[in-house]
Amino acid sequence: MAKIPKPNEEEVVRKVVNTKTGDFSVKYANSVEVQITPWDFRLTFGIVQAASKDSIAIEYHTQVYMSPQHAKAAFELLKQKLEQYEQDLAPIPEFPHLKANVKADSAVN
Repeated sequence: MAKIPKPNEEEVVRKVVNTKTGDFSVKYANSVEVQITPWDFRLTFGIVQAASKDSIAIEYHTQVYMSPQHAKAAFELLKQKLEQYEQDLAPIPEFPHLKANVKADSAVN
């Protein structure tokens, strides 16, 4: 059930009905690039094909656009799920090379 608050009113509880489009697909990604504009966030997902000391070859396969509001909600949900994962299963180790690659409007590989 999703709770949707309305201004100056109690929360409304609605049943969420999930369906899949005819072209729904599942894809794996180990790289994501995030770009922002004043109107939306763009997440570009891909797979690292090759890596060397000097370069990384990434094949992108999917792009998702969302409003800043949806991006913030997705971030909060992902944060909650990561915390739950670490609490229930095990801490997720950080890869030092990932921190070095994180910059504004850049890819995370």
